[in-house]
Amino acid sequence: MRSQAAEAPEKGKEKGSAMNLQINPVDIVVPVYNGYEDLVLCTDSLRRHTDLSLHRVLLIDDRSPDERIRPLLEALAKEGESCGGIVLEIVGVVVEEGNGRS
Repeated sequence: MRSQAAEAPEKGKEKGSAMNLQINPVDIVVPVYNGYEDLVLCTDSLRRHTDLSLHRVLLIDDRSPDERIRPLLEALAKEGESCGGIVLEIVGVVVEEGNGRS
């Protein structure tokens, strides 16, 4: 009969253990239309909690009429160039998924 200690997995080799997880890079897409204060909170949180060397943040400006948005996005994109993490894209209209338009 095997002892219980022999049946336990090695430390760090447990199924689902953080040591066995592989981090796959993902793109984080942030559509922007007005909401300046929310955008500031969102991007501050992304900078604090996201490894921008692994993940890319796409700030998609849908031509916000709020005059504060564009300078903020440009500053964030310039800051992101140094780490390759924040990309600014300006589009005419973001098409809602599933609405039948293309």
